[in-house]
Amino acid sequence: MSMLSVRAVIAIVVLFISACCCCVPPPSPGASRADLPHGTPAVAVLTGEVVSYDTTSYGDPAPAGTFVSIGTLAVAVTESVRPADSLVETENRFNAPAEPGNEYVMVNISVECHADQSDTCNINPVRFSLVGSQGIMYNDALVVIPNCLYYHEMYSGSTLSGWMCFQVDRSETGLMLVYEVVPTWGQGKAFLSLP
Repeated sequence: MSMLSVRAVIAIVVLFISACCCCVPPPSPGASRADLPHGTPAVAVLTGEVVSYDTTSYGDPAPAGTFVSIGTLAVAVTESVRPADSLVETENRFNAPAEPGNEYVMVNISVECHADQSDTCNINPVRFSLVGSQGIMYNDALVVIPNCLYYHEMYSGSTLSGWMCFQVDRSETGLMLVYEVVPTWGQGKAFLSLP
């Protein structure tokens, strides 16, 4: 492959990744899930409460808006949109529609870094998944979305928030976000309810 081709591929990848960094329409604070039209964001107020990951489980997730401390991070779910098919479709014309029987779910996640003063925290979308009543783990969908929570490095004391998108079976209920410190090593999972 010529050097020009390599540069062209790199430019395309950079453009694709930067497309993730658009703005999300403002949420509608105070609304409950029952009051919202289909596909409207459900918002959770951050409680300021921090619980340890080992107090959460598949059967007992942390409430939406509660930070769960795991490793050097504290993670909270602040918003969710289900279904998010129309948002995914309008964000990028190359986004594939959800497979038959599935729908997209977007989740807004806040992350705080609690590393030692000179250390950093790394955000990796591979460590996040959704799970619901069927017990199936759904990984991050490969679509372009606004203000996506992508790979980030952050210093101690900093806070970051962004969206992740998952494709789930439409019949799933009780969806919750799962964050694993190191998924392949099984060093701990945090379970967080969606609003």
